[in-house]
Formats: sequence, structure tokens, C-alpha cells
Amino acid sequence: MAVRYSGPMDIPSFLRMYPPFDDLDDDRLAEVVRHAHIEFYPEGTVILQESGEPAGFLHVVRRGAVEVLEGGDVVDIQGEGEVFGFVSLLTGASPLVTIRAYEDVICYLIDREIGEEIMSSRRGMVFLASAFRRRDVRAL
Repeated sequence: MAVRYSGPMDIPSFLRMYPPFDDLDDDRLAEVVRHAHIEFYPEGTVILQESGEPAGFLHVVRRGAVEVLEGGDVVDIQGEGEVFGFVSLLTGASPLVTIRAYEDVICYLIDREIGEEIMSSRRGMVFLASAFRRRDVRAL
């Protein structure tokens, strides 16, 4: 479940609330923030296209929600703090799903190299295992 907040929050404090960033030390988190960009997507915008261009960034939903589509069908909605695009980022392959802004959404886009390092860390591997487990359960 996403943590809701009221009022402003800096990027490090926000990321620290969510895996795989919640276990990073201050220096590592500062490095992530230096390589993060803020992007706004209006409702209905396709952010990643199934079978399209590989993800160039690790995406973190800051505000709003995105929908995950497989073959045109909505299979999930992801909200604040959730991470997407990691499979395509790590493999360099086209996304397996389409990610579309369910509502107006703000995302942090973390540069490829830093995203790959985070996802290949021990905490990143735990995050990946958990993400794949959730996906398998949804398929049941």
C-alpha cells in the first residue's frame, strides 16, 4: 500500500520510504538523487510501450498512478513509491507491458547506470524477487 503524505517532501526522504531505496546509506542515496530527473505525464500518456523502445530510466511514481497493461488489458495500477521499467532497463529488451498514466502523474526518472546498480544490489535483488512473486500471484 502506498504511503500518502500531505505537504512537500524532498526526494531523498521520499525514496527512503520505499524499496529498493529504503536501505541505502546517505551517500548512496545522495548519488541516486543527483542522477534523478522529475517528469510529469498527463493522464492517458503512454510512458513505456509494450514491445517498444527499451526503458532508458528506472521510474518511480512520485504522485498519481500508472496503469499496467498486457495486450491492451489493465492488469495492475501502481501508485506512489512504486517502481517500474526495471526489467526492460536491466535486460535492454523492449518492455513486456505498457505503462500508461492512469491520472496525472509525476515520476522520478533515475539514470540507467544508477538504476542498474541499485537493482543489482542485494536490496535490489530482494525487490526484484518480491516484484516477480506479486506478478505470479496476480496471474493465478
